[in-house]
Amino acid sequence: MLKKSTLVVVALLLSTAINAQEWISFGGKAAGTPPEVSVSRSDNQQVSFTVGVSGMYVETKNEASGVYKRLSMPQCNVMGAVGSPEIPVITRMVAIPEYGLHLCNSKISCNFAKN
Repeated sequence: MLKKSTLVVVALLLSTAINAQEWISFGGKAAGTPPEVSVSRSDNQQVSFTVGVSGMYVETKNEASGVYKRLSMPQCNVMGAVGSPEIPVITRMVAIPEYGLHLCNSKISCNFAKN
């Protein structure tokens, strides 16, 4: 009975090590911190928000065709058809102003802090 229990524990430890994910922090946030979405303005004229990504998980996958990296973020979905790369995406419901969508100004900026 002891041998069987030991074998099960060793198998669980090996499967955990094989499927381990590494947290890559963008700015020193704790592992597993989900992206932050802050709405700065939401009315009939404008919707404005900021998205902050604090990090992502990287998982190494060993397949017959090669070694691949899988990226994921807490509380996020993935985008991609079967056979294509899985791209982590942040999805949120956004109210569109009453008179339709007119994209006048879009700004994407990235700030990286050295650890």
